[in-house]
Amino acid sequence: MEQTVRYRYRAYPTAVQEQSLKRLFGCCRVVWNDTVCLFRKLFDPNGRMPSSAALQKKVLADAKRTEERAWLAEVANVPLLQMHRDALRACWNGVRKTQRQRRARYRSLKRNPVNSARFTANGFRLRDNGRLYLAKIGDLKIKWSRDLPSTPSSCTIILEADGSWYVSFVVRRETTPLPAIPVSNAIDLGFNHLGSLVDTDGNRRRIPAPKPLNQTQRRLAKAQRKEARQQQGSKRYQKQKQRIARLYAKARHQLDDYQNKQALRIVRETQAIGLETLNVHGMSRIHGRSVLTVAPSRFVMKLEQKAQQYGRQIRHIGRFQPSTRLCSQCGHHVKGGIPENVRVWKCAECHTILDRDYNAALNILDAAGLAESLNARGDSVRLHLATAGRSNSQGNANHRHHNDAGISML
Repeated sequence: MEQTVRYRYRAYPTAVQEQSLKRLFGCCRVVWNDTVCLFRKLFDPNGRMPSSAALQKKVLADAKRTEERAWLAEVANVPLLQMHRDALRACWNGVRKTQRQRRARYRSLKRNPVNSARFTANGFRLRDNGRLYLAKIGDLKIKWSRDLPSTPSSCTIILEADGSWYVSFVVRRETTPLPAIPVSNAIDLGFNHLGSLVDTDGNRRRIPAPKPLNQTQRRLAKAQRKEARQQQGSKRYQKQKQRIARLYAKARHQLDDYQNKQALRIVRETQAIGLETLNVHGMSRIHGRSVLTVAPSRFVMKLEQKAQQYGRQIRHIGRFQPSTRLCSQCGHHVKGGIPENVRVWKCAECHTILDRDYNAALNILDAAGLAESLNARGDSVRLHLATAGRSNSQGNANHRHHNDAGISML
């Protein structure tokens, strides 16, 4: 079985090639904006739109013949065509009722610091000497950290906000399934910890969240104060912006490396993984940076990619499945929810003292249909997985004070 993946490498263009690539990025932004402007002008929900070929001819071919857009012919046509198609797809997704996507917006260099241009197979070539040839750009020096598994179908040149250049190839790769094992688990994602994991072997553990962005806050604040003292648009201002971007990039790379290692460990140890469907956007509006610095969505994406590569199974439960407010021992449903500051609570029916995160993970394991072996082992295993231990940071349950919902306020 094959899967489509991206292989990304560092690129080192010369000064002349950098100028040519930045000119190409500017042309791509112009094509995007012209496509969005033309679509807004011609779109009629009750009428008929011109065909895609007619819009492409107007934005590219006809524009190159005018004095105002004649410089579009100085760059490669392949990335301009791909940018036009991407903009047209974004415009249609913004007006379709089946797509929950906002309308396509105009792009600017200030609002879009990450620039990219995509070349299809007829716009690039891999040389025998390890260089990458791009149409009307020349041969780029690439640092090949690993071999490509197959011939790439497309190539994207990327300029990050910190000034780093990357090349991303889309390739087809054979999956490498791991030997099947009789262990399944479930993860309750959070933002104090990356997640709380329970498995059908009766083990449980918390996955720490390092939050590297929080560790660089003092350096970021100092760099941003220095940036505020510079004259906008000057060379020192641009250099300081790149220093700030490098701090953000370092934190992002550290987080990605940590999440990749954790995802690979989970995939190697289990056959099937149960996950909840989180509304991360809604959570971030309530809890702010506490959620965004942990990046649970990126962790789920890495889990899904590695599960597909190694032949594991991912099972998602519904967003409105009551995993937190449901007792995993007796099934009692707590009406009104459980406050965020309550990490250990007592069930009003069976009087079991439950750990909030492990109890939710066990409910996810049940909802995903992965807890059959736990049922065969008996209630003692379930009780061990869901109850709060004495080493819990919130302390032991207080049996004397309960609210109406049967929650111990600890």
